[in-house]
Order: sequence, then structure tokens, then C-alpha cells
Amino acid sequence: MNSQHYIKRRDTLLDRLPDNSVVILFSGIAHKASADSEYPFQVNTNFYYLTGIKQENSALVVAKIDQERFTYLFVDPFDELKEKWTGRKLKPDQATKISGINNVLFSDHLTSKLDDLLRDGSTYGEVEHVFLDLEKELYIAKKVTTEEYKQELDQKYGIEVENIFNEIIKMRMVKDEDEIKALKASINLTNKALNILMKSIKDGMYEYQIANLFEYVIKDQKAGLSFPTIAASGPNATILHYVDLQNKMQDGQLLLLDLGANLTDYRADISRTYPVAGVFNPLQRQIYEIVLAANKAVIDFIRPGLTIAELQAFTIELMAAKLLEADLIKSKDEISKYYYHNVSHHLGLDTHDQSLRELKLEPGHVITVEPGLYFANLGIGIRIEDDVVVTAEGCINLSNDIIKEVKDIEKFMKRK
Repeated sequence: MNSQHYIKRRDTLLDRLPDNSVVILFSGIAHKASADSEYPFQVNTNFYYLTGIKQENSALVVAKIDQERFTYLFVDPFDELKEKWTGRKLKPDQATKISGINNVLFSDHLTSKLDDLLRDGSTYGEVEHVFLDLEKELYIAKKVTTEEYKQELDQKYGIEVENIFNEIIKMRMVKDEDEIKALKASINLTNKALNILMKSIKDGMYEYQIANLFEYVIKDQKAGLSFPTIAASGPNATILHYVDLQNKMQDGQLLLLDLGANLTDYRADISRTYPVAGVFNPLQRQIYEIVLAANKAVIDFIRPGLTIAELQAFTIELMAAKLLEADLIKSKDEISKYYYHNVSHHLGLDTHDQSLRELKLEPGHVITVEPGLYFANLGIGIRIEDDVVVTAEGCINLSNDIIKEVKDIEKFMKRK
């Protein structure tokens, strides 16, 4: 994305807010892992969505006062010693080029700038609304969350701070053409890697070897992972967030892969299930076809005006009926034993993209479609997940090129 995208998004946000409003957002900080080590820093995506800046300990202030607009970006100053340890920081001109914000100040000036904006008798004019992103456990400094910062601002300026989270999320839920292209690029790279994986799966390989191969292909393209790869063989595939990856794959088992490339900051999220031997046995195929039918039916069912809850109800009804028909369950109520997750979530800058799930689907929403069936007693777990964008008429499957038909998988995996 270029700076014009971020300028437009900030303007759109201010358009939605009443006059005499100030919004304060933070990029966040790295979290402590143990001793003096920290988890890798992950920027708050609401902040990133409006700035394009990924640097920790940064802040954004946007204001609309007496219909005049002001924007300030705060970044850490140059520190020669710190840069020797942790790498280079953005210089003000670099931050301006990325974000389109001309007023770039150092982080230690944030407090004084807020004093200028919010104190009584400010030359900017009277501020009536102050907004923070009050997402739970969002840390902006060591041991300081935005909720705690809200209390500090409430007391200091006598203004009841409001939550901007929902307004930003409503914007993020509707992707524009450039965001869709970015998602498609990550999905295409995921497809490329899956084709390499399918040719590599064989009896005796360890699950972690497949996950490592996927990571190598992705990183070789200067991309990252959307999330830690799940490579679950046999009964491990009935564990939704299986992370051990220590089992040796065997002919006769299925391998469930849940993975995605992050090439563009917009993350792919794809699940596919493959036979280790390259061929499904009859029972595996029967269950696979039920999941595949649900996957296709939900994609055909999606349209503006539905909710994700309605997609889930549709999925449960359909798979329960098909399992009854196949004599794999005795009553519809048994479906909860074998299907125990949601069929969809929003997708974008986060794998589980922030969303207001009660809202109806509308054009531009990008969601997953991921029905699954998990029979621990049979050692069979199957999930088929695609990424789709809602349109005025229905939806478009962005991952349509990733093969999922039994005949196509078996043909592609055919052993010489």
C-alpha cells in the first residue's frame, strides 16, 4: 500500500466522527517472554491500518476541531547504542514517506502535544470527544494498557474517553480492490507451496518436516507465515490447534494442513487434507466428500445480508444430514461430536481479522469457509478451507486455484 491509502483511511475515519474529536492510537510494544527475552514485536493492526508503520512504541494522533484536521505521528528518536543492539529505527522523513504524515515528532513529545490539544483554553479549540482503541490487553508501554491510559486521560483532562475500536473495525471489514489483490498474492504463494508439499508427502516423513518445507518455500519468496503451520497426521488431525508436529506420517493416514503465507501483510488462511499414500481409502473418501460438499455449498450460499452465525447453522444442518445418510451418525445431535468449530471468520491483516460478528455480510468482506469433520475413533480429521470475498451477487473464491477434488489430489500426488 502507498501513503495515499493511509491518508484516505484517516480521512474516512475522521469523516465518521463528530467535530471536535481527537483519536489517539498506539503501535504497541513487544511482550516479555522470559528473563530478558521478548516475543517478536507484532504491530497493533488498527494502528498499522491507518499509518503503514510497523515500528513499536509509535503513536498516531488525528483530530478534527472546528472542522479543521490535524495529524501527528510519534516515533522513537535515533539512539546510536540501541540501534547497535536492536536495529535501525525510522527517521522522520522515512515515516512521512510511508504514512503520508508530514508532522512527525519524537515519542517523548506525545504528552506535550496532547496537552496542547486537550487542555482547557487550547489554541486548537475545545475538544469534546477523545477516542482510544480499548481492545482488551492492548499494551502501549511496560505494564500499561490502553484501558489504564484511558483512566489517566480521564483524570488529567476531565474528558470521558471513548472507544474507537468498533469504528476502525467496521472500516477494516470492507476490503478495497488493493487489499483483495494483496490477499490474492498471499493465497497464490500458499498455493505454490502446497503444490510442492503434495509432491513431497510420503510414508516415514515427520510432520515437522512438511511444516519446515512450507516455511522454507514461503521465506524463500521473502514472505512470512500467517501463523504457525499445523501439519497433523492421523488422529492428530482431530486436535484443532495441534502444535507438536513430532509424529511420523504413515501410509493409510491423512495429513491435515492448516497454513498460510503472509506476502503482503494480508494473510492467507488455507486448510487442505491429503492422503499420505497419495490415495484415499473408501472411508476417508466418503468423509472427505461430505466435508467438500459442505465447503462448496457454503460458498454457494454466501451472500450479502447473511451473518456468520447463519453460515454456521447452514453448515451444521447440511453435514448432519449427510452423515445421517451415510450412517456415520444416528441422530442430528451427534454432529457436535465430530464438528466443533465455526465455519468462518474474517480475514485480512490478522488471520482471525478483527470483526463485529453480529454484523451482516456485505460486499468487500473477506471470510474463510472451513467445514471439518473429526472422528478420533477412526483416526480421521478432515478440514477444507478456502478464502472468499463477498460480492453483491454472492462471493468469489480467492483460493479457487488450490485443488481440493479427490481426483485432482490423487492425480497430482500420483507416485511414479
